[in-house]
Amino acid sequence: GDSSSESTFLRGFGNAVHRMEGGAKLEVEFGFGGGKSDSDTLRRTFDAAGAPKKTYTDSDSTRDHGLNTGGKYTKPIGKGHLLAAGWDIEAQHRGQTHVALDTGDVQFDDSGANLTAETRRVAAFVQDEWDITPQWSAYLGLRWEGIRTTSTSSGADVPTTSRVWSPVLHTVYRIPGHDKDQLRAALTHSYRAPAM
Repeated sequence: GDSSSESTFLRGFGNAVHRMEGGAKLEVEFGFGGGKSDSDTLRRTFDAAGAPKKTYTDSDSTRDHGLNTGGKYTKPIGKGHLLAAGWDIEAQHRGQTHVALDTGDVQFDDSGANLTAETRRVAAFVQDEWDITPQWSAYLGLRWEGIRTTSTSSGADVPTTSRVWSPVLHTVYRIPGHDKDQLRAALTHSYRAPAM
């Protein structure tokens, strides 16, 4: 058997910070990414006497690209309190073509496992960041996230949509006299969608 593969990836990101009156601040992040991967596998088979039998060929081509942006707005709203609100948006696309040949002929319908898939993810949150004392702080908030995935294989679309509300309660205690030592505790409901 012989196989070869080649992959190329490109990623970029940036961020901007805008400070406003009253101690308010807006942070925005953005990024993009893309990649391609191609592989070929050639497999030859022989009988017990060493005579050639069948030759199998597998070729796979995958293309990925995506965009994302996120941001956070913060504003002091009272002694020790900071209002924070933000968003996270992401879009991804994948196209994959897999061709399998048996002695030059396609082994199965549609010339392999050809598919495309897209995901759209939108999240938003709001929370109160409270400095109770110089050593002790807490966050209390709520996050909403919605994800829509659409995949196409053999001409059939398969859409999936999920939505989740996630309460957030997080507290940090910084041990006096030990700048890098702290105790953390959190109570939340989290959700992680499977990768494409």
